[in-house]
Amino acid sequence: MQNYLPKIPGVPLGSSRLLVLAAVFVLVGCTTQAPAYDSVQYRAERAAGNQAVAEFTSCAGQALQLDEQARESGLASQYQAAARTMDACLVEVDPHRQLIDEQERMQAHAFTVMTYFKAGDLGAAQSQLQSFEVMYGRHDLYFRDGTSFLDTFNLLLDQLPSSAAHRASTVNASPALKAEVRRLQYWQRH
Repeated sequence: MQNYLPKIPGVPLGSSRLLVLAAVFVLVGCTTQAPAYDSVQYRAERAAGNQAVAEFTSCAGQALQLDEQARESGLASQYQAAARTMDACLVEVDPHRQLIDEQERMQAHAFTVMTYFKAGDLGAAQSQLQSFEVMYGRHDLYFRDGTSFLDTFNLLLDQLPSSAAHRASTVNASPALKAEVRRLQYWQRH
């Protein structure tokens, strides 16, 4: 068996092996130190993320309370306030959005679309719907009756491409809504 360790003059062979092994361990120990990014900075970022999640949850709760008040009063201004509050919640949590479940963010975003619509602010509802589609692609939410959020609000806000507008029956929206859209389209043409 060959000896691959170098011979150091004046040092016995067994000692040179120990000396080389000790040097290797020292060098390995020096290079495995923790990076400058320490646990204090990690903890601070984690705490900021947790605080952002808690603030989003609280803010969304406030928006839902405003929506409940709007339903009781029927005032468009209260629907508007609820929509603006939820919109602000989404803007505030955006830097930490990866910490909020995507489904929860989608529901909050859909809430803004529906609430702006209920408030009669169709421009804001259309803007939020377009933002929803950009942010989540073709991911969709479904109402309890199985109808599509995107199809329903694209139909309500007249956002369907003109080639699909005459085919309102092909979208996944409620039958009553599709019948109303067909009725409106009929009277607009005749």
